[in-house]
Amino acid sequence: MEKVRQMIRPIILLTFVLLFVSCQETNPCAVGPGERYIFPELSKNSTRTREEVNQFFDLPEDVSKCMSTESLVETCLAYPQLGLINAGSNPQVGYNLVSSIFRGLRELAVRADRGEHMLRKYKMIDPAGYDPNGESVSIGRHVLQISYVEIILSQEETIKSLSLTQKIELVERTREVYQRKIDDITNYGLYNLATTPTILARLMRVDQYQPFLNVYDPKVQSWNFVGQYWPTDYTTMQTVFSLSSNYLNFLKQQR
Repeated sequence: MEKVRQMIRPIILLTFVLLFVSCQETNPCAVGPGERYIFPELSKNSTRTREEVNQFFDLPEDVSKCMSTESLVETCLAYPQLGLINAGSNPQVGYNLVSSIFRGLRELAVRADRGEHMLRKYKMIDPAGYDPNGESVSIGRHVLQISYVEIILSQEETIKSLSLTQKIELVERTREVYQRKIDDITNYGLYNLATTPTILARLMRVDQYQPFLNVYDPKVQSWNFVGQYWPTDYTTMQTVFSLSSNYLNFLKQQR
């Protein structure tokens, strides 16, 4: 009998291991906190239609529902077609386009803690975090990634979801990023600079901050960036940046 038990024990153990591995492979929630979904690779010789490509890269619904918000943020930023944000007439139109074809952004937009995790991500990124001796393509990819973080973070409903403390932290961080982009304007340019003061402008607009409302004129083209991220000019962006200093004090006085 003891010999039989010894023979059966390894079989039971092996069966348990196989079941565990099988569950891990089929479990849509296997993406750990802070990890991202691994998107499939599209063959260079693919003959898929645009609609088929969109479906190929879309995030499965069961995965999107069970991922942590932290993982969802990382997944959205790794989405292979995120660059379509720049395919619209302006970045807001581009964001709306990407959101319409990618379930990940739509799921992120309804997470109650999205602001918290996007803010955390924004604090982690380094505007100068590229190899200065690297190829221009690599530097450009880093520049765009920061703009994408800013665009996703500054959607109006996300801005509205922030607590007072989070708003203060966001203004402080955004002002820091703006100054660092100015110091590296050769690589960032006005277009990729504009996403930064857009955050400040949208915060002030949502809060109905009167000094901002006194100068904000959506009928003037240079102010279009508040709703669309572009177009604008350096003078208008500087106006927003200057106003944000007193706005920050205004927020701190409410604590």
